[in-house]
Order: sequence, then structure tokens, then C-alpha cells
Amino acid sequence: MAEEKNPHAVALGKLGGAKGGKARAAKLSAAERRESAKQAVEARWEQWRRTITIDPADFYPVWTSIRVELLTEGPAAGRWAASASRGAGIVGIGPCFGDSPRASLSKLLDRADSLSETNRKQLEDAAEAELVKRGL
Repeated sequence: MAEEKNPHAVALGKLGGAKGGKARAAKLSAAERRESAKQAVEARWEQWRRTITIDPADFYPVWTSIRVELLTEGPAAGRWAASASRGAGIVGIGPCFGDSPRASLSKLLDRADSLSETNRKQLEDAAEAELVKRGL
């Protein structure tokens, strides 16, 4: 059974939480706010840069998406993982780990059933275009 929260503690937390961001922003100088905003943008950009999703429907309709991402937590942190989904987010194959996005994707494609050389080349080309776009 789930623990019930103390309603008084919840109310106090909401009071402080509602003030927190505004109070912090009021204390920061314009330069500090600008730096904070810059860090937030860089963090969002890095997340976009670390995750590549490819729609293989035109080349290999067995999968609905291929995801290649840089892992940031756990025993495989710092390695790339590739996985393929078969509709509604169900992982059909993977994850396949590698030291680079290309290596992990290559391992994933090696494990694919009935993937023709033509389809493999099309998927590799689509992935390469995404990697180049993200500067990887």
C-alpha cells in the first residue's frame, strides 16, 4: 500500500516551491540569468545531439523506429546503444552497444532478420545523414 503524505508538509512545500524560481531569478543579475539560460539551452541541445531516431518504414517496415543514443547512467554510461521498435514502443531488437553511434547501429543491423543488403544500405545512409546533421 502506498504511503500517505502529510498534508501539512505538502502545503508547506507548495508555498516554498511557488516562490522558488521567481525568488531566485530576482536575486540573479542580468549576466547570471543570461548564463543560466545559456546552460539550459546547451543542455537541451546536448540531449538532442545524443539521441538519434530514424523512421525505417520506407526501407524496412518490420520496425517502426530505430533509436541510437549515448547512455549517461548505469554500467554502460559513455557507450552508445541502438535499439529497434516494432510499434507502440515495443523493443523488437537491442540494445546493441558500441563505442560510437555507427558501431552500435552496425551491430543492430547485423542482428536484424531478413534485412536485405539494399535495405541495410538505405538504413545506414539515413542514419549517417542524421549523424552528420548532429555533428557526430
